[in-house]
Amino acid sequence: MIALKELAEEMEKLCPLSLSEELKRRGQYDNSGLLVARKGGAEGVLFSLDLSERAVAAAKAAGCDCIVTHHPAIYGGMEKIDEEDVTSGAIYAAITAGMAVFSQHLNLDIAEGGIDDMLAYGLGATSFETANKLTEKNGYGKIFRLAPTTTGELCEQIERELGTRKYILYGSPDRRAERVASFCGAGGGEAAAYGGKVDVIVTSDAPHHVIREITERGSALVLLSHYAAENYGFKAFYAKMKGAIGARAKTEYFEDERYL
Repeated sequence: MIALKELAEEMEKLCPLSLSEELKRRGQYDNSGLLVARKGGAEGVLFSLDLSERAVAAAKAAGCDCIVTHHPAIYGGMEKIDEEDVTSGAIYAAITAGMAVFSQHLNLDIAEGGIDDMLAYGLGATSFETANKLTEKNGYGKIFRLAPTTTGELCEQIERELGTRKYILYGSPDRRAERVASFCGAGGGEAAAYGGKVDVIVTSDAPHHVIREITERGSALVLLSHYAAENYGFKAFYAKMKGAIGARAKTEYFEDERYL
């Protein structure tokens, strides 16, 4: 068994909550940390990108009494917990099952070795520059060069490494893809600034006007599903946490194939 405080301390080493707090001071919204607390420790910890009833069921089946998510289990304007609601129903299910819930969101996005970094590595980067730095080692958006390749070959890399075919390519698969910019999650707004400055941009959740801006400026765009853009990095976080706490608690990973 691992105490919840000990679990929090191990995650703090990888994705300090101070990163989230600094972004909040700069005007962004977040809700990371221990969101469903209870007494006692955890015999098992399940990691899932989202808190869903499927994730809670998987935790039950695996004998886990704690869930760690990336996307905040309680977010935005949630005003009540309703067993029949898609979002708050998962919180209800976790609470009634006696589970604690942590969420590591923006702090894990921008942490060194976090989700944004790992997306770049998954695309084939060996080194990169950070587009929007919060500190010397933490920030969002990665700019890097690949060995001579094409956009089509980059898409093949995405299918192999990220394990997804849920993406849209705007641009020719035959065009050069050596200068790349990547932004995990909903990076459309930040990605637009790099239209015409790189060969290809990889992100998710870009609205049509951003897609047009990027393509009209001459860059290709690979638009991933939000899940695929972040699952790869969250699995890497899970692997690190498994190594850190595996001797004290069972660890499991839940992957929702519907979104990958």
